[in-house]
Amino acid sequence: MATSSTSITSLQALKRYLRLTTSDDDRLLTELLDAATNRIEGFCQRVFIDKNYKQFVSGSGNGTLSLPNFPVTAIRRIG
Repeated sequence: MATSSTSITSLQALKRYLRLTTSDDDRLLTELLDAATNRIEGFCQRVFIDKNYKQFVSGSGNGTLSLPNFPVTAIRRIG
């Protein structure tokens, strides 16, 4: 069973860390991993995986622009 694409780590990485080699608990581990990801992102009030956003933001003219989603890894278009 695969973790959702929004989990902060993979099921394989979690099993490696816990030193588990069987798939007996994969369903439970996946559910716990997804729940932990949701709690962590909710607490931090941000998403930790790469995600595309389309935003229209007006600047103040002072040379800086604060973006609500961070970190920014790429900008496709300005203007």
